[in-house]
Parts: sequence; C-alpha cells; structure tokens
Amino acid sequence: MLCTIVLIALPVVHGNGPKEMKNLFEIAPHMDQKGVFGSTSLEELAYHMTFNLVFTNGEYSGSTLSVIGRNPFLNEYRELAIVGGYGVFRLARGIAQLNTVIFNSTTGDAIVEYNVMILHY
Repeated sequence: MLCTIVLIALPVVHGNGPKEMKNLFEIAPHMDQKGVFGSTSLEELAYHMTFNLVFTNGEYSGSTLSVIGRNPFLNEYRELAIVGGYGVFRLARGIAQLNTVIFNSTTGDAIVEYNVMILHY
C-alpha cells in the first residue's frame, strides 16, 4: 500500500530467540526508537525509514544514532545506513542489518532484529 505514514516511539527490546512470544522479550532499560516510516512501493511491502536510536540512561545516556534507508520488509537481508549521531556517537557512520524474527501479517506486528555496526570518533 502506498501512502501509509507511521510515527514510531518504541522501546528497544532484547531477547534470546523466537521460541515463544510470552515472556521472551524484556524491555532494554537504556534505549528507545523514535522516528517515522512510510510505504514506498506498490509492488512489495517496503518502507522508507528515518529514526533515531536514543540512549536514555547508562554510559551512553543522551546520545543517539541516526538511521535512514529503504526497508523492503519481506526480503531476508536488509540494510539501513547509520548516517550520524550525537553525544558519544558524534559523526557516527555504519550500517544496521535487519532480520525479521516474527511477522504477523494479520495484525502487522513484527519483531525485527537489528545488528548495528558503527564507527565513531
């Protein structure tokens, strides 16, 4: 569907695998995802994503990573660019590799694993 725009403000979660949804994932106490994504294709499920990973406490509190790119959601391998950041991650560059762990096509809910690699000064 073209022309769908979604604002996101989600806690980042971590867990040890997709065995069961119940009690599997716990909220990471130090990071949120805030931004926007919108559909970009009539032929496939793909989004343009622009968001920040915001560190809210701990060693990196107040720092962010800025992520942008096209996400063809049903592809096995996807990659978004880390284009900057601030705080500890000032001038950051890198990639976020995405892998969909669970996707419910009825509700649109998904659990997506992000493997983030960055260089910063």
